[in-house]
Amino acid sequence: MGKPVLKIQKTKDQVKLIATGDLTVQHSKVFRDFLVENNSHQQEVNLEMNEATALDIAGIQLAYAWQKGIKSKGGNAMVSLPTNSNLLDLLEKSRITKMF
Repeated sequence: MGKPVLKIQKTKDQVKLIATGDLTVQHSKVFRDFLVENNSHQQEVNLEMNEATALDIAGIQLAYAWQKGIKSKGGNAMVSLPTNSNLLDLLEKSRITKMF
């Protein structure tokens, strides 16, 4: 299992938070700290987990809480779920895709 790689890409009107690798309980503190540091941007913020290789309930809860926190302050936050077919299939069957 690989550590997550967390990056920020900023443009004039959008911030992309790119999270790849393992977004699991093992690395939840690193992922949480990254999200907390990036919850007050003025632009639209997108959390892209497209290239995540592993995702568990800890990663899902952190992404959901981050998105809800920004929206509760009137901000605009979007979450892109992993495109890995195995992960996406599981997320669809458990209806987690409907949360985002």
